[in-house]
This record gives sequence, structure tokens and C-alpha cells, in this order.
Amino acid sequence: MTRLHDHVHVLQARSTFWPAPGNIVVIQDDVGVALIDCGFGTEEGRDGVAEALSSLGLDIRAVHTVLVTHPHLDHAGGIGLFEERVRVLGPSRLGVLVANAHATAELIFPTVLRDLAPERADLEIVEHFETDCGTSAAPVATTVVEPGDVIHLGRTRWEAIPTPGHEDGMYSYFEPELGILACSDVLAAKGTAIPWYAPGGGGTAGYLAGLARIADLPVDIAVRGHGDALFGADSVAEATTITSDRIRNRTSLIRRELTARPRSFADLELEIYNQRVYGVIPWAASVLGTHLLEGIEDGTLRRDGDLFAAVG
Repeated sequence: MTRLHDHVHVLQARSTFWPAPGNIVVIQDDVGVALIDCGFGTEEGRDGVAEALSSLGLDIRAVHTVLVTHPHLDHAGGIGLFEERVRVLGPSRLGVLVANAHATAELIFPTVLRDLAPERADLEIVEHFETDCGTSAAPVATTVVEPGDVIHLGRTRWEAIPTPGHEDGMYSYFEPELGILACSDVLAAKGTAIPWYAPGGGGTAGYLAGLARIADLPVDIAVRGHGDALFGADSVAEATTITSDRIRNRTSLIRRELTARPRSFADLELEIYNQRVYGVIPWAASVLGTHLLEGIEDGTLRRDGDLFAAVG
């Protein structure tokens, strides 16, 4: 637990090695506790949050509001463990997605990729998300957040900033008085595969547009989805630039490789991530799939059977 400001802390998992729950912003107010994101939907995950809150002299039963950045289970799965009285806010479909491991798997490794990468067609991750990450027993009632909404949590006010790409409809939340940005899995973090994205998540253009919105904000502290928070405007700006560069460099690398000669999906995968990443998160293939589908759509790439090539 790290103090960010009076009555504002960040709860960070001890490890960023998957499966690890995402960071949680803890906000104390006169009536209890509000959270931004809430970790896994497992009993172990809930116990971890309860123990961390206890270190601040707080009871998990004092949580009255959970504001969610995006519906991935390492950040949102825990909403199903809270009592019905707890107010849940977040992106559209949040409450339904956390109760359906098949829907979560479709977000992470969409069906379209099974055709794009036949060697990955038998990837089974539904049981993993259901068992290791935890899904809600039933859909959770939520209030849908819209772009530009301002959510008041105690003495803080958080502006909803659209930052798609990692997931469609994803939000970062900015507190202008404190200069704190809860940006979840938007900015690159040491020890993770971020920036990570899948087809249907808003695309690389959406991701870059969200990063540009962050770059325009007077952020002093950025709470990322995993790993340490960033302190200081220069550190936040550097991480924003690094993340943007990684996305653009992937596009350039793929097109350079496919200009040299046609390549299979499996061959291209060797160029995108260090292979040890695939041993931990085999759905890393979604990143390559996103770039290939975008290239095919904009006419810069083509597919011939199992091979991909640059056009022209």
C-alpha cells in the first residue's frame, strides 16, 4: 500500500508476473471507502484486498463504490464479490462480461484470430479465466460511465478520459486537483507485456489517440495497472512516449518484415515479443493479429493462404 495523497492510496500486487491482480486506488471519505478497480474475482483476491485495507484501519465492508477502468478480470473481476449495496460504475457491458468467462476469452483472444493463426486455433483459456481469475456468479448491476463524466468520490473528483486500444470503451480517470491519473493498462510498465491489445479493442489508432489525451493532461502521478506508480510529470510523459513508440514500432517492424518476404503468423510472432512472454500469456498473439488485420483493412498488407505480405 503506497500513499499518494491524504486519504488516497494505491494497493499494488507483490508481483507483476501473470496471473497478478491489477493495482487498486483506495480513496477514503467520510462514509467509507471507494475503489478504482478491484482485482480478481477470487476469494483469495478478496482476502488480499481486505488485508490491505485493514493495514489502513479500514474494513472491506466499508467499501461503498467501485469505479472500473475496463472489464478484464484482473481489474474488474472482484465486483461480483461485493454486497449488492456497493455502487459499481464503469464501461458498458462491464457487469455482464465479468460473469462470463467465454466472453472474457473472446475479448482477450477473439475468434477472428483462430482463423488468422491456425497454429493458435486450439488455445483454451476459458477455464483459466474462470478458475484463476474468478468470474461473478451472475451479472452485476452497474452504472455506465460516459466520456467526460465526472465521478465524485469523497473529496475527489475523477474525470472519465477515453483511452481505448487495450480494451474498447476503456477509461482512465483523472483527478485534476491532485494531478493523479488512474490509467490502468494504458502505459508501459516494466515486467508486463503492455502495451497489449486485441482485435476489437479500439485498434492502434484508438490507443494512440488515448495516449495523446493523456499527454495533454497536467498529470503528476500515474497509477498504472501493474507495477509501480509513476511520480512526476517527466516520468509520466516519458512512459506515454515509450508506449506510443512501441505501438508505432511494431507496425513498422511488421511491415518491414513483410516487405522483405512473405511470412507466416508463427514466423512473425518471433519478432513481436520475447518468446518467454508466450509461456505466461499465450494470448500475446492478439497484438500481432491486431496489426495484421489493420494492415489488411487499410490495404498495406495482404494474406495469401497462411502467408502475409506487404502490398506494393
